Amino acid sequence: MNRIPEWAGRYLSIPYEKCDCWELVRKVYSGEFGVEVGGVEKQSGKMKDKEWVDVVAEGLGVREGDVILFKRSVLNKHVGIILNHELMLHTTAGSNSCIERWKSPVWDKRWVSVYRHTSECPRT
Repeated sequence: MNRIPEWAGRYLSIPYEKCDCWELVRKVYSGEFGVEVGGVEKQSGKMKDKEWVDVVAEGLGVREGDVILFKRSVLNKHVGIILNHELMLHTTAGSNSCIERWKSPVWDKRWVSVYRHTSECPRT
C-alpha cells in the first residue's frame, strides 16, 4: 500500500508566495532529514552536482524523500518531493502546497528525472 508519510502533513497548504517549489524541498530536507540543501541555484539541471544522485540513471528505485524534476515550458524548473510510488508533495504558482499524483496525466509526460541527496545515497 502507498502510505503517505506522517511528516507530509506539516508542509500542506503553504502559500506559494511564501514558499516556492525549491524552498519547499529545502524546508522538508532541513526539517525532516536534517540536511541543508543549497539555494535556488541548485535547482533544475544543476541538480547533477556532487550533492545529488540521479536515481533513474543509476537504476535505483524511487523512494520517499527523493526529489522529482519536471519540465515546465521548455525548462527543467519544477520540483516535487516523492512521498511514495504514486504521490508527491509540491507547490506551483497560484496554489498552496499539496499532495498530487506524479504519474497523473498532468505530470507524467513532464518529469525529467528523480534525484536523491547523497546524504541518503552516498556516491561510491
